[in-house]
Amino acid sequence: MLKSNIGYRIINIRLTINQKEVLKMQEREIKLLFKAGVFESCQAIPISMSRGWTLKFVTRDSEVVTLNLQRSKGEREFKSLDGAAAVARRIGFEWLNVQIGDLKWREKVS
Repeated sequence: MLKSNIGYRIINIRLTINQKEVLKMQEREIKLLFKAGVFESCQAIPISMSRGWTLKFVTRDSEVVTLNLQRSKGEREFKSLDGAAAVARRIGFEWLNVQIGDLKWREKVS
């Protein structure tokens, strides 16, 4: 019964992404979609030079999903790039794309 519920939830979330209704998700939802093969990449983008980093997840349809806080609707912020990379690794990504203005590079996180 549990497996069928998880599969049903993945299908529902995938349909919602294709309709461009959901742009923010919690970590557990992003992890389920990652396992289903929905995401193409994970990007770390600075919020500002002093505030930290945020993670953006790019789907195969080139849509961007942001990571929400677990207890509120706000976007999750990381004090360090290492913290953001640890969450990307926990979700299942092997590589993290980092972008600061025009400067771009890839970091191996696993």
